[in-house]
Amino acid sequence: MARTLKKLVWKPAFHAKVVERAKATQTLVVGTAARAALEDMLETDPAPGRVRRAFTVPFSPSRYCDGTHGAFYTAADTITVVAEKLHHDAHWIRRRGLAHHSHAVELLAVDVDATVEDITALAHAGSGFMHDTDYTTPQVYAAAAVKAGVAGLQYPSLRDQNQPCAVLFVDSAVSHPRVHKAVTVEWDGNNFIWPPA
Repeated sequence: MARTLKKLVWKPAFHAKVVERAKATQTLVVGTAARAALEDMLETDPAPGRVRRAFTVPFSPSRYCDGTHGAFYTAADTITVVAEKLHHDAHWIRRRGLAHHSHAVELLAVDVDATVEDITALAHAGSGFMHDTDYTTPQVYAAAAVKAGVAGLQYPSLRDQNQPCAVLFVDSAVSHPRVHKAVTVEWDGNNFIWPPA
């Protein structure tokens, strides 16, 4: 049964808080060169780096990437992005057996300029495209699309009532990345407490 996502309470300036916390915990053990490098890293906008990583070897395999090409995932609606992100974060957290904690997700806003192929008719629930763990079908399709020069694919979200998502295969399609918002959701040791209180 699909669950309706409720309005989230945003907690902005998460990155700024991380920067402040990191600077506050630096000790005299940190050497001068290391301190300078860390301060430079903390003062650098993280958004462009996160986009670059999606198009930098080695590529991380995912639903629409077999590891041979870049893939940047996005959606038009912020709620869709949060729902998709938390779903994949939950798998990562469970594999590591992490205990109860507050889980922060920092969201990017980007400008997208690309003509993408709409595969909504193919990627419906129950199809090989939308299997929860076996990504063979979408990976093979995406690899062929990349070879054919397709800039990206539009497909329906499984987490947010079929809202449109997109995967982009060329870095030139993504520009002006910036930190948009941050949301914190409690992890109870097995699942996210959803919706947030």
